[in-house]
Amino acid sequence: MRHVLSSLVRTNIPERAGLLKDPAFPLVVRLGSSKSGSTLFSQVLGESGVVGHPTNVSALFPSSAVLGTIVSELLTNRRYRNYGEFDSLYAGAQFQSVSGKTSGAGAPAEFWEFWLKFFSFPEVPIGPQDWSATADFAGFSREIRAIINVISKPFLLKGHHLSHYLEVFSNNVENCVFIHAVRDPLEVILSTERARVVRYGDPDRFFGWKPLQYGLLEGLPRLIQIAGQYYWNERAIEESAAQLGNRYLRVSYESLCASPYDFVENVRSKLSEFSAIPLAEQTGQLPQTFEPRKSDEVARRTASSALSYWTERFGPANVVSGDTG
Repeated sequence: MRHVLSSLVRTNIPERAGLLKDPAFPLVVRLGSSKSGSTLFSQVLGESGVVGHPTNVSALFPSSAVLGTIVSELLTNRRYRNYGEFDSLYAGAQFQSVSGKTSGAGAPAEFWEFWLKFFSFPEVPIGPQDWSATADFAGFSREIRAIINVISKPFLLKGHHLSHYLEVFSNNVENCVFIHAVRDPLEVILSTERARVVRYGDPDRFFGWKPLQYGLLEGLPRLIQIAGQYYWNERAIEESAAQLGNRYLRVSYESLCASPYDFVENVRSKLSEFSAIPLAEQTGQLPQTFEPRKSDEVARRTASSALSYWTERFGPANVVSGDTG
């Protein structure tokens, strides 16, 4: 059914609807490792009303994200609920997910098929120049421009897969803010190990994005391999941060959990720097705090030893939690 729906989509919707003018708000790309709280990040920012994001409805339209966004807005945006016709589709943010998958029409979606319209992402990353040779930056920017004009607010996308291509991506996509969400490295490592079982039922099957240095990880014990995945992906982001300049903001999962409202305001302040008109104030209802998961000390010591395998051989990457603005 999804393929039938996509085949009916007109490809010239943005032009016909006058959606290709320069948007007043930026694209927001969320960087960071898998299992560092990216879905909660999207849920909190989306519920706050400060940003928009792909939804489970818009993800049904991979051939025309613009049409999908319009349909999603009509079904889930409070502004269009004249008589409550679609209230059953909107239960409010549940702040829950399983391996990044959410429940609810307006809940955040991965939007992976949208990325694949414009870029290829080999299982193991390649050099950035080789990657950019086949990238359709113009097509990507065109569709993002239209989406932002539909939602009239910054548009948030997960960008785990961009860790090794950040510089070339940032040089070719205008008015894009990169928010690097970090989490206690030991919790990321242990959560990734659990995710292998949840997703595949196999703790030895790779979960998440492979780094450019994947060859160094092959054949290693499971937790050391996961620690290496985390180390090299985070290191790639950190090495590109200076080139991103003031378009880069580092935030932590721990700060989100401690004070969601302050977290949103920190992000809102950064996005305001790149918005031509004032951003909306926070409107959604958020919990006062979230309870972050904390593994037992035995598991944490094991994860710490696994991470040390990499830091002792290749030097300490700046892979610790903390916010910078």
